[in-house]
Amino acid sequence: MHRSNPNWTRRRFIERTGAGTTALLAAATGPGLPHSRGAEAEKLEIGFIGLRSRGTELLNEFLANPQVQVAWLCDVDQRALDKAGQTVAGRQVRAFKTTPDFRRILDDRRTQAVVIATPDHWHAPASVLAVKAGKAVYVEPPFSHNPREGEILVDLVRRNRGLLRVGLQRRSVPWIQEILQRVRSGEFGNIHFARAWHTAHRPGIGFGRLAPVPEWLNYELWQGPAPDRPYRDNVVHDNWSSFWHWGTGDLGTHGVHWLDLARWGLDLECPVRVSSAGGRYHFEDDQECPDTQVVTYDFGHQTLVWEHRSVLPQPLDGEPAGVSFLGEKGSVILGNTGYRILDPQGKELQKTAGSVPSAPHVGHFLASLPTRNEPPAASATEGHLSTLLCHLGNISQRLGRSIRVNPETRQVREDREAASLWHREYRPGWQPVL
Repeated sequence: MHRSNPNWTRRRFIERTGAGTTALLAAATGPGLPHSRGAEAEKLEIGFIGLRSRGTELLNEFLANPQVQVAWLCDVDQRALDKAGQTVAGRQVRAFKTTPDFRRILDDRRTQAVVIATPDHWHAPASVLAVKAGKAVYVEPPFSHNPREGEILVDLVRRNRGLLRVGLQRRSVPWIQEILQRVRSGEFGNIHFARAWHTAHRPGIGFGRLAPVPEWLNYELWQGPAPDRPYRDNVVHDNWSSFWHWGTGDLGTHGVHWLDLARWGLDLECPVRVSSAGGRYHFEDDQECPDTQVVTYDFGHQTLVWEHRSVLPQPLDGEPAGVSFLGEKGSVILGNTGYRILDPQGKELQKTAGSVPSAPHVGHFLASLPTRNEPPAASATEGHLSTLLCHLGNISQRLGRSIRVNPETRQVREDREAASLWHREYRPGWQPVL
């Protein structure tokens, strides 16, 4: 059974975890945390939806900012909810609430913003409801589970003058901004070709079996907008990303970040033709999404190629993941730890180290809350355009052929099969609408 909406306080945290944690709690609170009632009242009250993996990382990033007051924690996994509750109780004075149902957060008028780090099939539907409730939204990419969801969310943010920031955190990193500005300025000449990639070694998931829903999981809410399917023991957690019903594959999970940088550096929006090739080659298991995939995006005057290999981790251009721009006057190779500049013959001219923290991106979002001015660097529109590239690649992959796109309308051209994958069916009451 799920314990819905308990108030968490420092006293409750100590009672649950034992008096021996008192010293640790004091250290975690630290001298920099304001204790006056006035200072607490000025904080930004935020609800966190999805508290595993990336959700935990974001919770810690937001908590590190002295402006933040955690008002709500939400997860359908009671274990994750309890763990996050202990983290927050050790780092802030004011009580907060927990729930497995994020709609409780949206009903709270004092909560100003929500952070959404759920499985892909929840990103857009939860964001739509949050925008309608007047909340500012920080949502992890991919922006949507299918193109139609993205279109609806972009329109809704525009109509409501809402504040939505997509978690494309590389857009807020100074050294990435600097090198992409040099690419856009023409320093490396005309760039007709760029490549983005991700390599890893993901294990197989085997063949799942029908099983009872674990007592710690609210499976009804985990499924949410997705049509009901019986619980299987190899889907929740993490493995859902390799099923079309809930996820967008490696292209959506990883590709959105690197294709976003490629699109930004080349100043591109929507291609005219997309062709994908690949498949599941390594493991025989339940996964549906390809472990190997190469997608070619034809923009008419430029070509962008995506490649992922989830079971073959050999890097490209020395980087396990990255993007490269090949120009007439030189090339740029950008990864997670910096970038390199090469001359036309491949000689290295410059090497700059760097890292990709989330703190600047989070800080920009928090700075936008008082004015509600949407940050253009990772707005709903930009998030949709980069996620759309992933959807187009996956549609081509699932159809087994190229698809043509109208760059003006950003939709497929007279293609019923492709159009049928532009949206999805929803469980009653969960379909996102304007």
